[in-house]
Amino acid sequence: MLEPNPDGQQLDLVNPPKVGFTMADVLALPDLERQLINWLQRQPDSTLAAAIASLSQTGAGDESAIRTAFDGLLERGFIRTVKDAAEPRYRVHLGSMRANRPQSYWKRLCEDE
Repeated sequence: MLEPNPDGQQLDLVNPPKVGFTMADVLALPDLERQLINWLQRQPDSTLAAAIASLSQTGAGDESAIRTAFDGLLERGFIRTVKDAAEPRYRVHLGSMRANRPQSYWKRLCEDE
């Protein structure tokens, strides 16, 4: 359903624009990918080798399975490479809790205040 707004843009109310991944998206991931995301959230700016060492000790999977899950998360944008690091380091990329909306959208919501 598209609805016009005062800015002349069409707002898609059924499929709003994606601003990043949410924790609901993370919960829908397969078990190993979800464990990898959870580990990286607790160990920000970590290396793949550190993730493999930690997760294989917990019995989450073997090295090749963890690498495959990691590569999939990196391709889909759940994980991003940290810039300015001597060796590749990675960080979880989740969207903000508040989606970017046109300014007029927020003004109309706040008119009664």
